[in-house]
Amino acid sequence: MKQTYLLTTLFCAGLALGNATSYAQTTYSGNAPNTNDIEFYETNSHVQSIASGFNMPIFLYIYDSYSRSCADLERIVFTDPEVADLYNNKLACYKLSINSAEGMKYYNYAKTRPALLYFNSNDEIIRAETGFKDKDAFMQLAFDALANNNTSKTKMDMSYANFLSRKTTYDNRVRDKEFLGNYIYDLKKFNEPYQQVVNEYIQLRDFELTSPDCAKLILDFSDDIYSKQFELLLSNKTLFTQIFNRQTVDQKIIEALRTSILNAANERDRSKMDDALALVPRTQLSNSTLLSYTLQSLYYETINDWNGFANTVNEYILKTAQPDDAFLEKSARLYAFMVSDENKLHTAEAWINKALSIKASRHQTLETQGIVLYQLGKRSKALKILEEATAAAQKQRSDYSVTFRLLEDMRANNL
Repeated sequence: MKQTYLLTTLFCAGLALGNATSYAQTTYSGNAPNTNDIEFYETNSHVQSIASGFNMPIFLYIYDSYSRSCADLERIVFTDPEVADLYNNKLACYKLSINSAEGMKYYNYAKTRPALLYFNSNDEIIRAETGFKDKDAFMQLAFDALANNNTSKTKMDMSYANFLSRKTTYDNRVRDKEFLGNYIYDLKKFNEPYQQVVNEYIQLRDFELTSPDCAKLILDFSDDIYSKQFELLLSNKTLFTQIFNRQTVDQKIIEALRTSILNAANERDRSKMDDALALVPRTQLSNSTLLSYTLQSLYYETINDWNGFANTVNEYILKTAQPDDAFLEKSARLYAFMVSDENKLHTAEAWINKALSIKASRHQTLETQGIVLYQLGKRSKALKILEEATAAAQKQRSDYSVTFRLLEDMRANNL
């Protein structure tokens, strides 16, 4: 199988595998990577020590393995020499997959990917942007971060001083509902353990789920499927849906399950994955079967077990009368990049063909079919399919810039 530099860069950069931390550079096959790329530090603690020691702002890049906007940003902007020089010398850079447990902590800032977050050297967020940025806009974000690096230092100091004061109040056994509610949010803000305080809050005599304040706190802190607040959310989903809305509540439940799966994978603990899957029927989601198999495939993707991944997708197809074409397309795309055995790659070909039989006109599905065929060495067929994908995108008024570049490079034999 021919694993190409361009394909790897465009579609597979930064896949969330194994641990939940960032990678210093994407792993490439074929040609050597551009030495002018933005360089990312390996761990959060490392980037914070650099930022603090040299009074640098922090740039946090949150990406999605399936996002073409992320792929374009990495290929076009991150590799520009001026951009790389600015970011490597003036900012401490760090990146996370949205599929990692650590990345999910920033979900509110990263509902659209790529997410570009800028922190001052005290680790306070000073700017949050999403979506593709061209070179000039991306460089301006860095200049703005440098200009505002020290603007909120005094505010941060006062905020932390107030937190310490509230901590003393808590240690002095003050336990009224309003104080505890505020203190719980403070603990989360300053990355302190908060579960014990949440438990105390739930046990207060005047705690009542029908109260908007109580319900909001339970919803906000239902990140752990083993916590009391998550059980309250799941057991009283109808009530929470009435107070907020179904989409908000469903999203919170799914986020908690995803985080649990990622934690289970990072700990290589299959029993914790089973715990999360056992909760899926209780979510009352319209497509709980798809959620269950999506979570299982995420587990195997994260531990780099591609046999388990393939078995999960194949089981989903066998047990589902009408499989979800988007799930099959994403699975085929990911599998095609991560598996080098051509015999096994025919599995990805079967998945993408199945997806096309369900919805033949989707531009991205055709694009993935072209990628799979190219990985199988079927260059002429891949070219034809990518031409069809371009035509479909034009008809659907979708962005086809990635497909167009793939076609150009294939035709020029530059891959």
